[in-house]
Amino acid sequence: MLRKIHLRHTFIIVLVFSLMMLAYPTYAYGSDGAQSGSEPIYNVNYVNVAYCQANISKSGTNVTCSVYVSNKKTVSTKIIMKLQRKESGSWKTVSTWSKDYGKTLSASLQKTISVSKGYTYRTYYTVTAGNENVTGHSGTTAV
Repeated sequence: MLRKIHLRHTFIIVLVFSLMMLAYPTYAYGSDGAQSGSEPIYNVNYVNVAYCQANISKSGTNVTCSVYVSNKKTVSTKIIMKLQRKESGSWKTVSTWSKDYGKTLSASLQKTISVSKGYTYRTYYTVTAGNENVTGHSGTTAV
């Protein structure tokens, strides 16, 4: 009898733990190898941020980086956007841009820069909305 109760309690604990893991925040990033763009990051666990999205596109040796954020409510919002290139298997920052938007429901940042051929590039970002920080990156593009 005691063994049945112990097994039942163990099962309940494992079940509750599994459900808690499913509720843990998950993030969606653009997959490496994508020509441009990324899937937006939607996360219901954020109080301020509804979603963020980063994109990268190319035209010759120029790449355009962009980040868009939509907030659930008007809050102070800042975007830090980095152009990164893959060197020896790791991502190195080529250029960084930042803009503080004050209190807003949405914000976007876009920059175009000339880059070196022979590398793969992506847009990496950190969005601060109120007291929340969201990071992510675009897909990649080869130049």
